[in-house]
Amino acid sequence: MIKPQDTGSALAVPENIPEGITESDEAIFSCITDFELTAEQQERITNPQAAYSRVKSLLAVHWHPEFVPMDLIERRISAMFPNVEDSLIIPTQHNVLMYRNEFAGVEVDCYSRGFNQKVQLLLHFKKERLAGADVLKSMLEHTFKYRSSQLFEYIRAITRPNEEWIGSAAESTGADAALVEFVMKASKLSHHQRMKREDLVCCLEDLTESIRTGKIVIERNGQFVSLTPPDTVSVELQAKMKKDKGELSIEISWKKPLEEPVSAPLIISSDEPEILLTDAMEEAGLDDQEDHDNDAAGDDDDDDDDDETDIPK
Repeated sequence: MIKPQDTGSALAVPENIPEGITESDEAIFSCITDFELTAEQQERITNPQAAYSRVKSLLAVHWHPEFVPMDLIERRISAMFPNVEDSLIIPTQHNVLMYRNEFAGVEVDCYSRGFNQKVQLLLHFKKERLAGADVLKSMLEHTFKYRSSQLFEYIRAITRPNEEWIGSAAESTGADAALVEFVMKASKLSHHQRMKREDLVCCLEDLTESIRTGKIVIERNGQFVSLTPPDTVSVELQAKMKKDKGELSIEISWKKPLEEPVSAPLIISSDEPEILLTDAMEEAGLDDQEDHDNDAAGDDDDDDDDDETDIPK
């Protein structure tokens, strides 16, 4: 149940959110979630709409009490089946031992190699045997933590997508392309906005600082994408200038750590370079023709004096 908003007890969202559950997480969770039942809810539990007075025997060995207290459950059972003479009722919470009267039970999540998938086992035994069930209790505690970690991994796979993870999961589960595309789209964020040049500079500075720290988080309206670029990435830059439109696009991508590429350095500035005549001739392929003419005339390129022209006085 969601609690009504209480502005007086609002908690600030931390800047760096850790992976594990912290006291702050539990405090925030307790502010928005309440396991206590209201008087109306208790009334609805203990006073069911239907009663089965002709039922004499009752068997219930697979059910989950969740957060409903056992005393309310007992009152509901008595109201629904007032004339039961013979009954076996054992609660089976997921990976948590519970008992009613002299019997205990639990539903255990485990993996079956024979079926190659997860299965559930229902365990029922006398309550008195709980005193010597230390190994079972330890296994249930481990299973509970493991199942919780699977939830965290699922959330991480959506908020911080990894193509290798998604590909492996799709191959193992037989997921089709539509499902994989849905998961990938849940991890994408697009944005288009007109802004002043000064605001653009601030945006690029924030991006630069995020890249420098090794983690980029882009957020909008509660949706966010978290990226962790490696030390070496692929960069593609395109600049276009048309008659009435200019365009500058930068694409930064990576799949796995790459070796340092060998390429000409890229210079970005606000000054246009000077184009020398020799550079233009070289680009046009005229420098070879000039060297051929000089060789035919017997010029010596190594002698700077031969290149000078005498000016008559």
